[in-house]
Amino acid sequence: MNRSQLNDQLGIQLPPAFDSYSDQDKRDVVEYIRQLTPIEKQAYTIARGSLMTSFNILKSNGFHEWKTARENAPS
Repeated sequence: MNRSQLNDQLGIQLPPAFDSYSDQDKRDVVEYIRQLTPIEKQAYTIARGSLMTSFNILKSNGFHEWKTARENAPS
C-alpha cells in the first residue's frame, strides 16, 4: 500500500519522514495511528502541522508509551 492509500485509510497524514523509516517502524507507526482515539488523532494532526518536518513520531511520548506497553503485554 502506498503513502496516499495509507493516508486515506487512516484518515490523517503520515509523518513527513515516514518514507525513510525502516519497514518495521512503518508497520509500528501505522498500527499506532490506527489505534489512536479521535482526540489523539486531532492532537497528532496539530503536532504534525505545528512542528512540520521536525516532527518525529518515533520520538513522541505517545508512541514510546504505546510501544512499551505493547512489548510488555502478556503473550
